Amino acid sequence: MPACSKTLRSTRFNYTADSCPCSLGGCTSLWPCTASRLCFKHDLPSAAVAASHRAAALGSATASSDLDGDGGGRGSHGVTYLFFLSFNRSLVRNAFASNPWKARAREVNRVLWFMHTARAVGTLLPVHAVVAGDRDAASEAKLEAAGSAAAAGVRLLSGPMVPSPAWASKWHRLSFNKIAALSFTQFRKVVVLDNDVGLLRSMDHMLLHAPAPAAVFHTTIGPLAKRTPCAVTTGLLVLRPSQRAFARALSTLAAMNYSRETYDGGDEEFWLRYFADGAAAGEPLYELPWRYHTHRLLPLPPEEWYRVRMLHLIGSLAGRGFCIPRNATRAAEMYPTWTTRTEKWGL
Repeated sequence: MPACSKTLRSTRFNYTADSCPCSLGGCTSLWPCTASRLCFKHDLPSAAVAASHRAAALGSATASSDLDGDGGGRGSHGVTYLFFLSFNRSLVRNAFASNPWKARAREVNRVLWFMHTARAVGTLLPVHAVVAGDRDAASEAKLEAAGSAAAAGVRLLSGPMVPSPAWASKWHRLSFNKIAALSFTQFRKVVVLDNDVGLLRSMDHMLLHAPAPAAVFHTTIGPLAKRTPCAVTTGLLVLRPSQRAFARALSTLAAMNYSRETYDGGDEEFWLRYFADGAAAGEPLYELPWRYHTHRLLPLPPEEWYRVRMLHLIGSLAGRGFCIPRNATRAAEMYPTWTTRTEKWGL
């Protein structure tokens, strides 16, 4: 097994799947941080949430309440996993300049891989993919055909394109469309995921019982490490949509009218400001344990990988070694090309 990146090794943090390094580790982060009750529980008993799994999958208004008492059970259509397939041919990265639709196909294949893992671990809750910008009927049909991958399948939603600000990094210009998640008020709560994630174990209970807003804090590397030891990685965000929240988000983005980035040039820069403003107004940002959003360079002990529920590839870290023991789970045996993997799995 290749060695873990030395830049991530630190005695400051307790590297276990249950770690909440910011709220419980004394981390002085730029981000506001409040421990969620999930930081104090290894896992919820499956028997206690089995009925609420199915209730939420069917969109029941009486789905189980949240552990942190932040309004569980409100709303008319339950909760969902939410992906974004935002595409603009003029905004693709240089590698796809000669064939922009290849970039779109890659993102579709990533969501299909998530659906494969969702089926493998027995996910019961629905999955929705938001399509925005340039449309591609063939890839959208491919997604809908994968409907058997989870109990409620993959359902497509049309969404707005949130324009990227002038200071956006060329690598992250489409990431700002995650802001539109706050506009889908037909859901009581959404878990917004990056497209390059896969499930190692079911985390339906987290979706049902996590407070909102919530995220997983990770140790920072590179230039950001000089500014803050922990930061939210927006590959997983638990949000509660509302028209008021969406309007505040658009207003916040418009107010960030500086000429160049001051943090990372991506959507994380926006969410840092948005969550800080919310915390100042009495809306905490809750921290979730590492087990719900783990990247492959996190130096967890081998036995801890058996407790991880979601793995984020984070493509920019590819090729620098990884810490996952190959015998921990078949789903963590990394990574042939997207094309080879999707052909192998019949996707």
